[in-house]
Amino acid sequence: MRAPRPYLAPASASWRGATRTRVTAVLLGLTVILIADATAIGPLPTVRNWVFDAYERDWQHLPPAPRTLIIDIDSESIHHIGQWPWPRDQLARLVEIAAAARVIGIDLLLTEADRLGGGNDETDALFAASLRRAPVVLAAAAQPEGESSPQPILAATPVLEVGDDPRTTLPHYRSVAWPYAALATEAGGIGLITVPPEADGIMRRMPTVASIGSLLIPSFAVEVVRVASRADRIALRGAKRRPRARDWRQGDPY
Repeated sequence: MRAPRPYLAPASASWRGATRTRVTAVLLGLTVILIADATAIGPLPTVRNWVFDAYERDWQHLPPAPRTLIIDIDSESIHHIGQWPWPRDQLARLVEIAAAARVIGIDLLLTEADRLGGGNDETDALFAASLRRAPVVLAAAAQPEGESSPQPILAATPVLEVGDDPRTTLPHYRSVAWPYAALATEAGGIGLITVPPEADGIMRRMPTVASIGSLLIPSFAVEVVRVASRADRIALRGAKRRPRARDWRQGDPY
């Protein structure tokens, strides 16, 4: 006659209880991590930003290809030419010097007529003529307050929308400080230099496109790439309901 098996019900119940406790603890921990990661000033974003800043500061980066030239308005330039702002015929000479470049980006806000032009817009006319002869991108600044721009300006780059409406996830502004009209109509492109600051005030990211009312405007850097590649439009691919990895790319220049 075989001996009866030992009764294991209490041990089994204890094991199931311990497993349930561990699963609950893991789920609770994951919930805390997700909540912390969703907070802009939470511990995880702070650590991630710290690691990124340390990498950018201390890591040995490969030198960029010698294809980009920065013309800096520094103290030596001001010493030789004069105090800023300069008359725009001087900017025209700079554009003419760099006219052989594939693209020229001028990240200066030139929203009004030249006050040093003598009242007859002669310096603006010279600057506009230089813009007409070279591939130049001018800068615009988005403004959170003010009236929405009712119509796109003449130099606005067409943005081809693909997929869902991307405006809910893009930076949104109510108006834009455009370049002076006589200059804007001659420029090869216009891009936004406005960058939303992060919680700690450091700018680490730049949106590729922003929404101005219903109008989509590319960033300054994207416009520089577009003009350099001789494209006449920009494609903005919104996220699908069930996105694949490549569906999240936005602002791909054509």
